[in-house]
Amino acid sequence: MKHIDEQQWNAWLAERQDRDSLLNSHLLSCEVCRAEGKRLRTMVADFSKAAHSEAAQDESFWSRQRAQTLQRVDEHKSSSWSLRWRWAVPVPIAVLSVVVALVLMKNPTPKVIPVQSSDASDEALLLQVQYDMYRKVPSALEPAGLLVQERNRVLTSKKTQAK
Repeated sequence: MKHIDEQQWNAWLAERQDRDSLLNSHLLSCEVCRAEGKRLRTMVADFSKAAHSEAAQDESFWSRQRAQTLQRVDEHKSSSWSLRWRWAVPVPIAVLSVVVALVLMKNPTPKVIPVQSSDASDEALLLQVQYDMYRKVPSALEPAGLLVQERNRVLTSKKTQAK
């Protein structure tokens, strides 16, 4: 068995392991883990003693603690007014921002669409029609026309080579 990991140590210290478990058998056979277990038990016992001695205070100590706590509560109550004034500026600004946003969303500025003069658009259309009239092939079929020309060139070159 490998050495004991952290989870196994925690379970062992909390005494959640069975007495006849693999962990206990490993502790009996491994000197390193047995020493670590002894060190951990001592450390937990020392901490427990220190916690109990700190908690076992006389009545005057607890009276002072109570008085200090009440004093802090009173200080906090008096400073709560200053907390209210902290919100005096941001809240009205937020409300104003929401109102402005709602007004702008309700009445958006109309977008101005640029209008071409009818003469310029008519002239452009006439030029396009005139250009298309002088073409041999419509512009959409130009790539297909190039393919046909290339095919014809290849076929004629093969015929001339065959003769």
